[in-house]
Amino acid sequence: MNAKFLIHKYLPIIVFLLGTFLRVIYLGDVPGGYHRDEAYSAWNALSLYKDGIDSTGHSYPVYFEAWAHGQNALNSYLMLPFLFLNGGHINSLIIRIPQVSVALLTLISVYKIMNRMFSRHTACLSLFLLAICPWHIMMSRWGLESNLAPGLLILGFCFWIYGMDRPQFFLLSGLFYGLSLYSYATIWPIVPVMIALQAIYGFSTHKIRFDKWLVLFGCILFSLALPLLLFLLVNMDILPEFKIGCFSVYKMTLFRSDELAHSLSDIWKNIRNVLYLLWHQDVGRPYDVIMPYGFFYNIGRVFSLIGVLVTIVQTVSSVIRRKFTYLFFITVQLLGAGIVGCLITVNMTQINCLYIPLVLCQAIGITYVINLFSRYLQRYCKETTSQVTKNCLLLLILGIYMINLFQFQREYYTDYKTLASAHFQEGADEAVRFAQNLGSKRGFSVYVNSGLKYPNVLLATATGAQEYRDTLVYSDSMPAPKQFDCSGVTFYMGIDYENISKDNIYVLYFTDLILFEDYDLTQFHDWFVAVPK
Repeated sequence: MNAKFLIHKYLPIIVFLLGTFLRVIYLGDVPGGYHRDEAYSAWNALSLYKDGIDSTGHSYPVYFEAWAHGQNALNSYLMLPFLFLNGGHINSLIIRIPQVSVALLTLISVYKIMNRMFSRHTACLSLFLLAICPWHIMMSRWGLESNLAPGLLILGFCFWIYGMDRPQFFLLSGLFYGLSLYSYATIWPIVPVMIALQAIYGFSTHKIRFDKWLVLFGCILFSLALPLLLFLLVNMDILPEFKIGCFSVYKMTLFRSDELAHSLSDIWKNIRNVLYLLWHQDVGRPYDVIMPYGFFYNIGRVFSLIGVLVTIVQTVSSVIRRKFTYLFFITVQLLGAGIVGCLITVNMTQINCLYIPLVLCQAIGITYVINLFSRYLQRYCKETTSQVTKNCLLLLILGIYMINLFQFQREYYTDYKTLASAHFQEGADEAVRFAQNLGSKRGFSVYVNSGLKYPNVLLATATGAQEYRDTLVYSDSMPAPKQFDCSGVTFYMGIDYENISKDNIYVLYFTDLILFEDYDLTQFHDWFVAVPK
């Protein structure tokens, strides 16, 4: 075996293992704690496992009413098999396994897509760029339910590309496109548009034909989309609430239908917002991005821009000349994300369907620049010299990426770990369990600092939705709870600092400590449990 063969055979495996290592090392510990949305998704999974209902008492809903304005359901359902295997006990690994699993499948899909559309070299380069991508690494390591969407869309896209040669793959494409609808509501408008464009182009270029496999694709996709279509009709007051077996389709307390742009002025404002986001790459929450590395590193921004321009120009040129190009399908992914960016004022997560296509464009941009440089050198140098210089340029670019990766990882496991764990309230779940145990023994109620939200408390105490709902008392700001019981201990959300009692236990943030100097204090990172002496 020569060296070139070994590189072609084993390099993709090595790069995939690198991407896997970056995503699974210390997965349950960094970031520490749970983000409030992550905790709500996990608690709904636990409630479905224990009681068969979500936080609002609906039996296996297609969409959760979390926070009263909704939460995507797929992530919680994906936790259920792991909960079953773990005897109903939930932990950080179970909560994050769905996200990291889809992320790893995405790495494989990106390689397969680019290998089918272009070459093994471009595929391996694309795999490398996604494997070390700061955005993809960070989002893979915690369970925000909406971050399943980019991976599921790419899986649907991957099997569509393979389905053009082997139509049986359209079945898997329909499955993953359908599942993606349960991962993030913002992609509901664009999935049918993207599929329609891919189908029209496939028919017009004779790459696909109307057969039983395409019909089955449509049946699978429609069957998966139908419950959500009915959910929309119920919330538009066209249909009444109903159940199909154990699954419920219900009317939400607050249905967000006014976030779409209503005028050209709104659309232009949204476009500027997207451009601002992509240029600065830090318009998110503090734990979403590490600067100056951004989504793709600074070098990645440059090659993404080049790649987008090359992709669009060559796609338009090929369409005009009626010549088939796989670049059309990447353009469709960019267009779909662009529609989202036009329709709503996006933050970093709301347009997460854009980032993997931009990584693919990075690979296209790097390949274009290197080939352009090589063609220029061939005018003045021998072909062997040109090839050596081309390889050196590629190694230089990859070296810059690797230096950025090293610096990013060092920041991720030091300063960022501290910052993110504070935002994710590391130690709060241990503090809540400690307070619950003492409250049960002493017959005390537990008052919790308002910075810790009720899903985190309910998840920490493994309280099911039925017990929560049976003991729930709402606050003035419904639907936020004022109090509820966890295994017989009453928890109050919020502390009245002017009426602190010696008959209660308090879960505090460190900023509250000055008010509890005459209590016994037990520390859990930045959180404390104050117990009357």
